[in-house]
Amino acid sequence: MKGRPGLRSTSINIKEEGIQYIPTLAEQRMQYTVLDCIQIILERSFCVALGASNRRMELEMIAITAAARDSAAS
Repeated sequence: MKGRPGLRSTSINIKEEGIQYIPTLAEQRMQYTVLDCIQIILERSFCVALGASNRRMELEMIAITAAARDSAAS
């Protein structure tokens, strides 16, 4: 299983298995570029469209969206 470089993967890479990478709440503290955040949001939207939504994912999306705003502001 592969994820973003240097991060512990908690799911399977989308390019290998058709399922997107889902960062953990601990990874929200990592520095994301705006493009990273957009990619993650699009991947999450795809996951939600497949019916994989849950409360943990919602909380992570809030954290990632906040990280995107912080990255854009700096």
